[in-house]
Amino acid sequence: MAAKMIKVDEQTHARLTQLAAENGTTIGRYVARLVGAQRTRAEWAEIAAQTEEYLHEQFGFVATPEERAAAEAWLTREPTKHSRRGRASS
Repeated sequence: MAAKMIKVDEQTHARLTQLAAENGTTIGRYVARLVGAQRTRAEWAEIAAQTEEYLHEQFGFVATPEERAAAEAWLTREPTKHSRRGRASS
């Protein structure tokens, strides 16, 4: 696979360098691992559909329109920013 470059500010690059080194890998491999650990909205929607199908087949559960709307709202929500673990929030 051909390598691509991304632009990040110096502070982000320094942090990526440190994190990659602490994990015994390169920045590229570290970023690939981070990206691989995240699911896209389409992937979450597929998981939701599979789960709904399983619940229907195994337990006869059929989601109400309100439950589907709530699930859709959750799937399309904006990501929230969380404080880092172990750090005091300012």
